[in-house]
Amino acid sequence: MEENIQTETNTTPKDEIPDNMEDEMAATISPLKQPVLIAQRSEFSGPLPPPEILTEYEQIYPGAAKIIFKMAGEQAQHRQHMEKRSLDLAGRDSMLGILSGFIIALSGIIGGIMLISFHPDSVPIALSGAVISGSSLVGIIRTFVVGSKKEKNKKQEQEEKS
Repeated sequence: MEENIQTETNTTPKDEIPDNMEDEMAATISPLKQPVLIAQRSEFSGPLPPPEILTEYEQIYPGAAKIIFKMAGEQAQHRQHMEKRSLDLAGRDSMLGILSGFIIALSGIIGGIMLISFHPDSVPIALSGAVISGSSLVGIIRTFVVGSKKEKNKKQEQEEKS
């Protein structure tokens, strides 16, 4: 099947084109000829900017570099203080946990021994005292064994990384 396509061309000399038509054509064509905008982005991390930017700060505001270095030093001191405080508190919490666990376990052992010694003729009470004392003792032993194994594993991992 053939299609007949008829095209009609109209050539008009430039002198005969109305002024407002030229403006419309220019508006239609001009966006295609717009310059391309190129954006550049740079970033840095850390308390100090790169030397080029630091130099620009110094040119804009004399003494800015000293202020920036002072702020960076103060920030580093603050961060180190907070890290030290955090470690100190973690150590304190660990010690409190150990002491609390020891006191609870010791109370269980002493309580079991007291049950056995105050009621030596009653088998159920003596058995209960033995279970309480034994479980408390096993808890203490398990804590120290597991803790020393974890410490040993940490040391081995650190040696493997080195």
